[in-house]
Amino acid sequence: MAAVPAFCIDAKGLLNKAIAQQPKLVYSGQRTVEMTVGGERRTLVEYVLHSGRRSRTTYPNDSPRRGFVIVETPLARWEYNPKRNEIRKTPPKRDDSLRVLRALVRGAETGRLKLATLGSATVAGILANGVSISDASGNLARKMWIDPDTGLILKAEQFGRVGGRLASFAYTRVNFKPDIRPGDFAPLKRRGAKVVEEEQDFDVPWTVLQPKWLPPNFTEIRRGLRKFNGKPVLLIHYGSGQKNFTLFQSQGAAPHVPENSNGLQMASEAFGDVWVTAVGNVSRETLQQVLQSIRQNGQ
Repeated sequence: MAAVPAFCIDAKGLLNKAIAQQPKLVYSGQRTVEMTVGGERRTLVEYVLHSGRRSRTTYPNDSPRRGFVIVETPLARWEYNPKRNEIRKTPPKRDDSLRVLRALVRGAETGRLKLATLGSATVAGILANGVSISDASGNLARKMWIDPDTGLILKAEQFGRVGGRLASFAYTRVNFKPDIRPGDFAPLKRRGAKVVEEEQDFDVPWTVLQPKWLPPNFTEIRRGLRKFNGKPVLLIHYGSGQKNFTLFQSQGAAPHVPENSNGLQMASEAFGDVWVTAVGNVSRETLQQVLQSIRQNGQ
């Protein structure tokens, strides 16, 4: 299927295509990453294996990160440091990139950001369409080149307030039919390696409310903290591997949450001055039972 010329695809449409396709992408590839650390420009080559919301990143033998391995799934992120023989387990970060993309689209819709197409460019042998993102005053913030067929972001650049490029990445090779072996996305294990777990600790001005009952096979996956209308909102995500839901909670008025769409259900309840809203692709009755278990838990 031939790529659609850039002038036929609007910038917002390209970003929405990338957002919709990120959880579905399956590929392997090589990319060059540039970043500034402590005022010093660094360039790394990464080998990436990606399947939906799972990824594995390794490095060439001549890389300063030779032997490092990063595996990320919806449950956690594991990074093996061979120099320390240490495995660091942290909450997953992949959803952060999706939140950034969604924020860019919302910014354009509210007029805080400006989107424009950049024309076509060949990246990793693929004809990609470019998008630029600027603030309301026209200061360039980001550039992206997106495969119009798959939604894969093949190249991206981030710029500072004075116009200098802060960071970038670009794929040099992509294979959309990769060889995925059993265990490629399994939690990392190394003989004698020390495992260090870092849990997210969110300091909120209320006692965090948690359900006493969860649907069968559901466990807590991760937590996040957002701000809506200047107030903190805590997000606790639960999943079973096939279904999922999120508890939003904050003080005062009920937190703003996405409206029901694409099969999502919603239920809310107040616990003193704290509101808890449950949103997910399970039945509304299930969400109500989860909220009721908070009440029964003495909260």
